[in-house]
Amino acid sequence: MIKASAMMDIPSPNTMALPRPSNIDRARWRAKCREKLSEHIKGRLGISIDPSEVRLITRVEDPYSWQFLPARTHLFERNLSKHSIDAYMVLCREVGVSFEAVAKEQIFFTGLAASDLLELG
Repeated sequence: MIKASAMMDIPSPNTMALPRPSNIDRARWRAKCREKLSEHIKGRLGISIDPSEVRLITRVEDPYSWQFLPARTHLFERNLSKHSIDAYMVLCREVGVSFEAVAKEQIFFTGLAASDLLELG
């Protein structure tokens, strides 16, 4: 027979583990970063992008792209959701300084896209 005290140590299958504090911090920084990038796009280009829709690796249908200095290339080689807290901090601090949003129509006009800048670096 199993003692009641031993059964108390067995977690219920319906019990969910609490998120780790580091994951909570990372989620907060990611949300803050998305908000800041969304505000930058709105302020610079006049284009409203929901923070949840902001992308570092933009799609063809996105109305914006990013121009960045070669030292910031690594930030634009992965999706926002895959970055670390340190990367979110850099993105928040450096938006408008070492990288900026540009309209896709400007890219077509000037011929300079983020991928072109990679080749220049």
